Amino acid sequence: MSNGIIIIHAGSHTPLRKNYKCMKIAICNIFLLVFVITFISYAQDNRQIQKTEDIKEIQLYLNKVADYSIIYSGRVEEPYFINLTNHPYFNKEKFSTGVLCYNDIVYTDIKLRYNLHREDILVEHPGLLFGIELKKENVSWFTIDGYRVVASKKIDWENVPDARFLILLHEGMYPVVQTSKSALLTNYSNRVVEYYFDADNRYYICISGICYPLKSKKSLLNLFPDQRRELDQYAKQKRLDFKRNPETAYVELVEYYERLNR
Repeated sequence: MSNGIIIIHAGSHTPLRKNYKCMKIAICNIFLLVFVITFISYAQDNRQIQKTEDIKEIQLYLNKVADYSIIYSGRVEEPYFINLTNHPYFNKEKFSTGVLCYNDIVYTDIKLRYNLHREDILVEHPGLLFGIELKKENVSWFTIDGYRVVASKKIDWENVPDARFLILLHEGMYPVVQTSKSALLTNYSNRVVEYYFDADNRYYICISGICYPLKSKKSLLNLFPDQRRELDQYAKQKRLDFKRNPETAYVELVEYYERLNR
């Protein structure tokens, strides 16, 4: 201080810079606090929404299982712990949506799979996505891939095939049925053992309540002597293959016979 004049040196504004920095930090902290509070509130809202959605899904699942609980209470399907080159299921390995008559109660819109090796009917659990074995003695019939499969004990025919279930190929005036059983076989290739299933399919027709086996085109023609020539000509014209595709050949020829006799 000289003559009442205050002299300010260049470095004397440092406290102002410090105050400015403190204000910046305070403002940043406020923004950060607002962001954290907003994020926490948003996260809580999301958790609440997710929790509500989870509760709805669980409730829907419980409602679906409740009515079908009896068919989901069986034993879990035992897997094949071997090197398989194919599968033992009817038509395809995946589950198919079908209808099931179990204990005289009809269940609709369920996933089914038919194991031809073990003769097991499997239902897919809706929550866990694995196969549950149904008690075979309680199954009256079921549909799978457009086919109806019926317990042989429920069919009142003479000479019913010796099989637990019959696959109905044709349900007209003269029903055509198929029995199918897969055997587990082995194949040795390059010192590697491979396992595969070989299906034994057999075909039958019911005429006047009596079941007859179908082993060839001739065996079917012999059952319809009144239209034998017409049927034989039709089979040749349509090139029906009774060896490679017997299912289609038998059904088509029987349907033609039914049309001739309307």
